[in-house]
Amino acid sequence: MPKAADKAYYIIREAILNGELKEAEKIVEEDLVDLCQVSRTPVRDALKKLNYEGFIILKENQGGWVRQWSKEEVREVFEARALVEGYIIQLTADKVQEDDIIFLADNVSHLEEIIAAHISANENVDTILPLFLENNRAFHDKLYEICRNDRLRNLMFALSPPPLVHRTAKVFDFKRIQQSCHDHNMIVTALKSGDRKWAKSVMQAHILAAADSYAEHFNDF
Repeated sequence: MPKAADKAYYIIREAILNGELKEAEKIVEEDLVDLCQVSRTPVRDALKKLNYEGFIILKENQGGWVRQWSKEEVREVFEARALVEGYIIQLTADKVQEDDIIFLADNVSHLEEIIAAHISANENVDTILPLFLENNRAFHDKLYEICRNDRLRNLMFALSPPPLVHRTAKVFDFKRIQQSCHDHNMIVTALKSGDRKWAKSVMQAHILAAADSYAEHFNDF
């Protein structure tokens, strides 16, 4: 996207994530033009991308509104993701190499060190969330890469809508992030041992635990 559209995209996206634009709220282009300080065309380009990513819903001749997720929809997404990631991790266990194990283990240990530093400095958990999201994405993307199945990778993108990913992270405290690291370590250990069933079990429990955390805080959104 052009720079103006990029600017509009990030401003509108942040407004949705921080609750300035609430679920089910009508999208008013004039308000977004004022908010982003750009013309209508970049705003419309940004809205198309946000629609594709699941942040908003655009309907021809009806306008658009911020996507609203029901508890049932959220649970369905997580359960579907657990099934697919459970299958992916089994394929990954058959193909993983030593350098892959090193990458995954380093990914986890790097985040653990940063968490420890933030806790020691008595910092708010919000300060680590962007890094946690990036670290988590890199870990799971590496698994998809090792799996070498583009169809499954594309399916996982559809089952990981950014609004749910970011909202799930927002309900995490340091204890929950540490648990996620522990899960990732267990996944690495299972892959290293070549135990497909163990890897599948840990991965599915990992995904469903995130679903439970989201459900506990559903009414906070």
